Amino acid sequence: MGLSSSNKIDWCMFRKFKFHPNNTVSTLPKDLNLRREGSCEIWKMMGSSRTWAYMRIIAGTIVGGVLGFYVMHRVEVGYKEKMKERLRQYEIELKKKEQMKELEDSS
Repeated sequence: MGLSSSNKIDWCMFRKFKFHPNNTVSTLPKDLNLRREGSCEIWKMMGSSRTWAYMRIIAGTIVGGVLGFYVMHRVEVGYKEKMKERLRQYEIELKKKEQMKELEDSS
């Protein structure tokens, strides 16, 4: 009973069980010549790449959060400075208006 290359992945994925089209489960036949160690090199490599995928997701989430926090901090600081400048200009205008009003009253 030989295995085609497309069946090897299925047999490695379900090491102990063989899934039939009619959804019944039976154990692997004993005459299959699968090595116990190293029979699933594809899945070992996928496990490694899956680990790296999780690491990239976690690192991306952390870096994205830090970057987002930094950008929002800079926007907030810039807005605060702009509002302080506008308030300063407004106070200068008020003082000028008061001085003009005092000069008109005194003359």
